[in-house]
Amino acid sequence: MFTDDDSDAEPDGRANSPEPLCFHASRDPHASDFVGARRPGLSLTFTLAASHAMQQYARIKIRLLTGAVAYPLLCLAVFYLLVLRTRLAVGHWPYYAHPDPKDTGFDIHYFAVGLGLVTVPVFGLVASALGLVTRLRFRDVPWWLVLAPFLVAVATIVYLNIEPGDFIGWYMD
Repeated sequence: MFTDDDSDAEPDGRANSPEPLCFHASRDPHASDFVGARRPGLSLTFTLAASHAMQQYARIKIRLLTGAVAYPLLCLAVFYLLVLRTRLAVGHWPYYAHPDPKDTGFDIHYFAVGLGLVTVPVFGLVASALGLVTRLRFRDVPWWLVLAPFLVAVATIVYLNIEPGDFIGWYMD
């Protein structure tokens, strides 16, 4: 196409090979300063490299959204670990005001649970909003993964409101 040999050229002087996939400032693709000028293997190499980079970027986004799905479940596990630690420390399952969770001696764990419970709804909304923007812009993230962080956060909040042991009532007192 951009060689001295015009054996593959059409009668009007254009080459019959496909145009390279790039944008350039020049309107004339036959100009010598054409950005996408054919060089042996160059166009295919750049196309494959760009495709590989986009696939890697999509995998990273999917892993981050999967982590956002796991975050509320992790916060729930940390909460029940505090309940279990309190059970082992005092000899009975905690119930409202017995013992006061601030007085159990697990200060860092207590504050980690509080931080997790406060951030679960915010994290679910933010992760779903970012997933939605990514889905609408690039279409490389499945819909279920866009909605999953929000739905898991909502399910976690609902579960904590109806949990059978009322440990959340003990924690919030």
